[in-house]
Amino acid sequence: MNEFQRNRNRVRAINRDPVYGFAEHDQPNAPAHLLRQNIEQPRGFPVPANITLVSQLILPIDLGRKWLFIQNFDALGVVWAMFGLGAALNTGMKFAAGGGGVLLDVNCPTSALYMIGTIASNQNLTIITG
Repeated sequence: MNEFQRNRNRVRAINRDPVYGFAEHDQPNAPAHLLRQNIEQPRGFPVPANITLVSQLILPIDLGRKWLFIQNFDALGVVWAMFGLGAALNTGMKFAAGGGGVLLDVNCPTSALYMIGTIASNQNLTIITG
């Protein structure tokens, strides 16, 4: 993939409209405007997270999410992530100690993000969504 194609894909991801359609089926008793209020999250700021030995919800469902950046700066702790399901060790996306990370910008999951770590407390994780 050349530089032109990468830039074109970034522009497409940024300009993509949020998808709201299927959320009403997940929670049929909630009005659509309340769903959108509860689902849309602040954009462009680091999300505070303390990854522990227990699977926990880090990001809720966000149907307007267009990109997601995650990087693990901890020197010792490995982090595992799963979308939509509770995280488990050695399953899903692995963020290695010392800088393992990912930028999801073309195909960004909008489902909930769960994480689990291999040390008792890892606060050296950067999570930014847009």
